[in-house]
Amino acid sequence: MGVIGDDAYELIPAFSTKFNVDISRFRFAEYIYSEPSVVSFNQAKKDKELTIGMLLEAVIFRTLE
Repeated sequence: MGVIGDDAYELIPAFSTKFNVDISRFRFAEYIYSEPSVVSFNQAKKDKELTIGMLLEAVIFRTLE
């Protein structure tokens, strides 16, 4: 999705509230990068990518893991 750092840490809880989705088991560190910095600029891609499809499924099943 391309959302990183503080934006992601605000987006996911807001998404949870808006769509009544349980995010208690969502592991931010597996999907969300920290804010970019000189040190993390060349950071390798995360193994897991949060997609729009995952968010749609979360709305249907009321949980995001």
